[in-house]
Amino acid sequence: MDYIELAKKCGFDVAVKLLPEKLVARKDIRDMCKEDKCGVFGKNWTCPPECGTLEECERKMRQYKNGILLQKVGNLSRVIDVKAYIKIEKEYRESLLKLQQK
Repeated sequence: MDYIELAKKCGFDVAVKLLPEKLVARKDIRDMCKEDKCGVFGKNWTCPPECGTLEECERKMRQYKNGILLQKVGNLSRVIDVKAYIKIEKEYRESLLKLQQK
């Protein structure tokens, strides 16, 4: 089964093969999160601190041999647009559910 094509048919704008050994949990990115510029630090399960420490994230990523990177593209009316983030996340979840069901 071609999961990349299936993901695109389910509504993802981008779907590419992912090699977990190439992923890096970066402290500089985590430090940007702590500045809470988007306003969801500590409020979203995918963001710090709920997503775990860098070490925990690194360990989780290394558990897998391969994967798929999925992306939905949305339009923002400004740099920080929480309403648009929520809309895009809803669309992403709907596409992910379709993919899971297929």
